[in-house]
Amino acid sequence: MTNTVKGNMEICFFDIESSGLSTTTDRIVQLSAVKVDSEYNIIPGTQKNIMVNPLMQISAEASEVHGITNIMVADKPTFAAYASSMAAYFSVPVLAGFNIKRFDVPLLSEEFGRCGIVWPAPGTKVIDAYNIFKTKEKRDLAAAVRFYTRTEIQGAHDAENDNLATLAVFKGQLGKYPDIAEMSLEQLDLYCCDGKKTLDLA
Repeated sequence: MTNTVKGNMEICFFDIESSGLSTTTDRIVQLSAVKVDSEYNIIPGTQKNIMVNPLMQISAEASEVHGITNIMVADKPTFAAYASSMAAYFSVPVLAGFNIKRFDVPLLSEEFGRCGIVWPAPGTKVIDAYNIFKTKEKRDLAAAVRFYTRTEIQGAHDAENDNLATLAVFKGQLGKYPDIAEMSLEQLDLYCCDGKKTLDLA
């Protein structure tokens, strides 16, 4: 079996680092992209890697993840300086990346929109390796039991069985990840919601 795309067309793989997690209010600080042919070979001369002044503060949490600080981008061009050339570059029939449907594509679309550019074009296809991953490699309770306890869940989708299986999974996580085992309950609470207090039933 050959690893080729059905259809002879360019595919643009790209990834974005940003000032934060919002696709509407945060901005791009780094963008890397490359185009490949129908056999996934990199097309020479198509690699892009730019740093961008987001015109806003990069959150401490974001800097901790990608290592890009406000000082590092202070003298870089804004996205508007790249917008025209980037719009031409990203005028491709297929986009690809990891988790780009939920984050990178909406964020890039917002950046283009601020510059009066409508992107992506209608009919643009998006291949998301993250969606393939989560579909093919299940992340349900049965998969967690298998991964952390090396056993199979018994009587799945019975509340009592699922609850006891979850307890076994959590204990397995404590044994596998020393940093998790050392956390206080408050730290665990924050860790489980990406460092932000999100539970507000009001």
